[in-house]
Amino acid sequence: MTLLPLRLAGLAVVAMGLAVGPVLGEPLRLVSWNAESLAKVADRASTMEARVNSAALHLQAQRPDILFLQGVPDRATAQKLAVRMGNGFKVVVCSSLTRKESGEVAILSALESGLSWPDQWSPVAGDDGSVTAGGHAFATLRSGDLWLAVYSIEFPDSVAARTQREEAMRELLKHVAAVGEWRTNRPTAFLFGGTLNIDPEEAARTGETTLKLARDAGFTSGFLSLERTERLTLRSRAQYPASTADYLFADWGGFLAPAETFPGIISDHAMVVAVWDPEGTMPVVPVLATAVGTVPNLAANELLGVDLKWWVAGLGCFVALMFLVLLFRRPQPVFDPSRALPSSQGNNILFLSDSEKRAEAAQGGMSESERRKLRPHLLGWLKERFIGTLVSQRRELLDTQQQASEQAAELGRRVEKIQEQLFNRIQKAEQRVIELEKELALAKSENRELIQSNLLLAQRELDEARRKLEAAGR
Repeated sequence: MTLLPLRLAGLAVVAMGLAVGPVLGEPLRLVSWNAESLAKVADRASTMEARVNSAALHLQAQRPDILFLQGVPDRATAQKLAVRMGNGFKVVVCSSLTRKESGEVAILSALESGLSWPDQWSPVAGDDGSVTAGGHAFATLRSGDLWLAVYSIEFPDSVAARTQREEAMRELLKHVAAVGEWRTNRPTAFLFGGTLNIDPEEAARTGETTLKLARDAGFTSGFLSLERTERLTLRSRAQYPASTADYLFADWGGFLAPAETFPGIISDHAMVVAVWDPEGTMPVVPVLATAVGTVPNLAANELLGVDLKWWVAGLGCFVALMFLVLLFRRPQPVFDPSRALPSSQGNNILFLSDSEKRAEAAQGGMSESERRKLRPHLLGWLKERFIGTLVSQRRELLDTQQQASEQAAELGRRVEKIQEQLFNRIQKAEQRVIELEKELALAKSENRELIQSNLLLAQRELDEARRKLEAAGR
């Protein structure tokens, strides 16, 4: 068997591998929910426990693989919710925002997790003078052979916050672009869900480009082409009618069906549930109406007729058929000029692919002049290969160094944030000690023992905070 059929066999195997595809993982159930009621009762323990239990029961019924959570008061409450949901659920990341909209944002999942961190939206002044509230929680999750970049987000509410929402979306898309440049564990798909607080069909929000920015960046809404009445996620409040405030978006794969909404029992926000398939394809969906009464063009859905995977499978079958045809075809002698050597008998060219002349050359050997002519070419080829390898390795080392520098800088920022929090705790504890000392000096003799015990506890808390600060400084 010659080399040509072997190469064609390799091509056939590669083509069939493309047709089958890598192990991309099973379809995932995505759930986005704003549990704003949990944040509102954070100071009432009994009510909080009851609401967490109720929320866990309703979330269990949806069987989520990834939960995009908003409106949770803190990480401890999110952890309680994850424990009650069971099935290995954990809090992958939870924010600690200084400017909140309805509460913290978090990501809960049982999937393998990688890097994660929360962040506040950059401050932008709204039409009413307010500063951007809310933020996002980011994490990388692994499903099958894929790394997914997942965001739980919340944008500011109110009509006056239009500029803030648009700038927050631009900031999110810049983050997506930066993560897409990673050299190691680069995510294949980007998913985000949360409370965007934008319904393009509300007359008061006509012309806002928040959703258009996401579509232009390649993201598709889980609602696909649902009518507005079937995708309302926020129930009516006082003078405000029901609207679409919560979304799920993906830039890769496909949603098996339009997202469903399930009314929240303990929240005015409905749960948005969609099944995302990493091996699926996104249909061409009409652009959502930008004003009340605008009718979308539904003819675009008819453009998608055939799944791309069937085209790849057909290509693999064609290559395999060509391989079988050429395998049983009698090979013909082929002269390869790239393997030619100068002959010692003049200017004639000796092709090494010619069996008779190759044997003749082997018997006679090469002359010294032929070796001298061939030596510079061989040395040049070896030098080119060696230098090319060095340049490639240097480029990889520089990329690795740059990535390590970025990770070190991010780690430094997080350590500084932790140190700042510890400094605040120390200042509060020192202030408390001073207040207790003043109370002790002014208290009557019967209260001195109680105040002294409180002073001792405060001093212990101060010592513990200082030890943690020293450990973080190391």
